[in-house]
Amino acid sequence: MLALEWNMDDALQARFEEGYEDGRNEERESIALSMLRSGMTEEKIQEFTNLSLERITELEKSAHSRMEYGRRSCRSF
Repeated sequence: MLALEWNMDDALQARFEEGYEDGRNEERESIALSMLRSGMTEEKIQEFTNLSLERITELEKSAHSRMEYGRRSCRSF
């Protein structure tokens, strides 16, 4: 029984740590998007957020595609 409790504690701690890290990554990505909108270079964004240049480029592309979708949706009304 003691081993089962220990494993549950480890599992709960691992899930907490995973959730904490996911939240930190979401915050870094949100900050990176704000920095992109303000015109900062990808290199500066990488320096301040520690995100990879590849991830910053992906965020930039997804932001542009969402903006394009929004523009098309507004034109149809």
